[in-house]
Amino acid sequence: MAPRRLRTGSRTRGTRRRRPSQLLLDPAAPGRASLADLLLGIVTGAAETESVHHEVRVAHSRATPRLLPLLSDPVREVRHRVAYLTGIRTGHDDLVVPALCERALTETDPLVAAVMTGAVARRAPEGCAVWLSGALSPVHSPAVRAAAAWGIAQAGLPWSAQATAAVTEAWVHGVLNGDVIRGEEWRWSQNPLAETLIAMAQPTHAAEICMRLVRSTDEDTAECGAFAAVGLLEEHPHAHPAFTHVIAATRAHPDSNVRSYADDLDCLSY
Repeated sequence: MAPRRLRTGSRTRGTRRRRPSQLLLDPAAPGRASLADLLLGIVTGAAETESVHHEVRVAHSRATPRLLPLLSDPVREVRHRVAYLTGIRTGHDDLVVPALCERALTETDPLVAAVMTGAVARRAPEGCAVWLSGALSPVHSPAVRAAAAWGIAQAGLPWSAQATAAVTEAWVHGVLNGDVIRGEEWRWSQNPLAETLIAMAQPTHAAEICMRLVRSTDEDTAECGAFAAVGLLEEHPHAHPAFTHVIAATRAHPDSNVRSYADDLDCLSY
């Protein structure tokens, strides 16, 4: 009888194929940033069936407590992706929220700090209302302050002058503009400034913020303000009168790309 041939891809006796989450926890594993990308893609991607979606959610929930130490990982990309993974609701709030709160205020990378702060707001906005308010303090980075204001607005928590200052100063620095920080988006929102201003439900204050940004000589900052104004007026066209001066400043901006928003803004009224 001819000897049996091993099947391609078979494992030798006594070894187990490790899952991506297990490899990610191994500091000696190669390509850990790519593994973190893979996990995030699996968790946030569209599942073929409801059954597959359920399996992914169960596996994600099971892995979440083990991922928490990676919020302090030396690899910046690992921290960034894991912050998103832990910000998605999977239960374990009693473990995840304190870990995110602690790490967000010590993280040195602006975008990672914003992701962690946004994750706190997504998981426990009301339970962390005091923490989010404290994160608006000028002692924290502009990224943390911007994400905290976004969370406060999304949760309908009381808005303050400190929140208005945090939003204005943060976006002047461009901390959540996707093309400013390493080409990455802030995945919690496609337009975090507009979402913040819309949820504020205070057209006059929103217009003041947009005006300061639009008047900036930095083209990215000015465009961010104009883009946010468009997003707000699409949702609340009744706020158009408060934005008269913003539209005029947009039309007068020296950059043609910024000026291109003026006609759109003019049309967004009753």
